[in-house]
Amino acid sequence: MNNNAFTAPRGGVRGRHENSIEMGANLFARAGGVVQGGGCVASPGPVPVNKTIRGRVVDAGGRPLAGVDVGSHWISQGKQGLRPVAVVAKTDAQGEFKVELAFYYGRSQAWLALDAGCKHGAIATVGPESTDEPLVFTMSPLVHVHGKYTCKELGTLVGWTNTMMMAMPANVRIEESMYDALNFSILLPAGKYKLQEYGGQDVKGIGRDLTLITDKLDVDLGEVDLAAAPLAKLKGKEPPALQVTGARGASKDVKLSDYKGKWVALEFWGFW
Repeated sequence: MNNNAFTAPRGGVRGRHENSIEMGANLFARAGGVVQGGGCVASPGPVPVNKTIRGRVVDAGGRPLAGVDVGSHWISQGKQGLRPVAVVAKTDAQGEFKVELAFYYGRSQAWLALDAGCKHGAIATVGPESTDEPLVFTMSPLVHVHGKYTCKELGTLVGWTNTMMMAMPANVRIEESMYDALNFSILLPAGKYKLQEYGGQDVKGIGRDLTLITDKLDVDLGEVDLAAAPLAKLKGKEPPALQVTGARGASKDVKLSDYKGKWVALEFWGFW
């Protein structure tokens, strides 16, 4: 399959190759392609809704704030500070900004405004059906959310971790904290969020609702215990018995012990 079409061979195809061709065509059709004769014709990509978004950033007293960064996705990684990585605008002397946005699949975007010192911020959500009225970001002190990851089941270091905050009720990503160490740290204004916490392949991720308030500017989540993934529990141990449902070149009642003393490669599909 190339960028323009999925083409099936003409004539006789047999066995699992025929199944693969049919499967590929079905997947292509589900993705929006049109099956025509011996191949599939690519359909156009999603059509975005383009909008001009205007906004104004003010302090608690309504005074305009100049030089404030506004973005839809912020990230802190390692020793690097919090920075915007998607669609950045900066307010002018009147505290105003304008940016062109493309909305796909009807999805909304959450926008976070942060001052230069990352002390104050504000969030607004905008979507393809939002009015043309300018957004107003009223800055307030940021809440510091922090904690430490562990996995008590494995008794080992978790490794890399990612802490992602989704702005509610739109449930869209607004900020994430990526670290190779155990600790995590998030800065956000008061509001309702969904917190998603996960790490490498040895641990399971978790999600929970989190409401931040200005009366509590430090939220210590303490030690966050990530459960061990099924395969991680088996490292260094005898493998479990296989339940074979189909086999090529071996009987269906084959056991791992039949290959004792030999190398055996096991490939797990879709484990993530």
